[in-house]
Amino acid sequence: MKIRRIRSDLLASNMYLVAEDSGVLLIDPCRAFDLPETVRPDFVFLTHEHYDHISGVNLCRDRYGMPVICTARCDERMGNSRTNMARYFEAFCRMQVGLDAEVPADFEPNYVCRADETFEADKEISWRGHRVRLLLLPGHSPGSSGLWIDGHLFSGDSIFARQETVLRFPGGSAVDWEKISLPKLCALPPDTIVYPGHFDPFPLKEWMAYL
Repeated sequence: MKIRRIRSDLLASNMYLVAEDSGVLLIDPCRAFDLPETVRPDFVFLTHEHYDHISGVNLCRDRYGMPVICTARCDERMGNSRTNMARYFEAFCRMQVGLDAEVPADFEPNYVCRADETFEADKEISWRGHRVRLLLLPGHSPGSSGLWIDGHLFSGDSIFARQETVLRFPGGSAVDWEKISLPKLCALPPDTIVYPGHFDPFPLKEWMAYL
């Protein structure tokens, strides 16, 4: 299994391509990406509903026709440009510190998209011989989730190394984070490698030490 990271021009958000044989799964697609003609993506997984992580969904569907999978709350909220934050993206970028927050001229303030498959509880699926766990991780947003596969966790914006989880955005919940998501993440193997929605990958135990 090979993992490739692509940084987008929207707050330097990370998109990931996970490849096994000729199959690929895409996580949080950004707007600009390209794949070899011989590669046919199996599905798209979204970690949460914010614009800088879903802005390539419609492009993926038009180009490759693969299903898009996310939580039911993520699907509901990314179908509205207010709750997916596209409507406020320009203003939000101007408030950022520590991220590349230049606003692309062609960003879409009215952007919306929808999923093909949703889930409302933790579940396991099989992908090309791998056991894949889909985990609800509400807190940063109501629709937040993570994908765990072979000791790798794609966490979206739920956790970063040596940083507190951002819970202040509309829909964020400290209660959900502490009661649902935090215990679930702490139960994962500490040697899990985390691939976050921004910044570089890190071992889960590094985040645990910061708690």
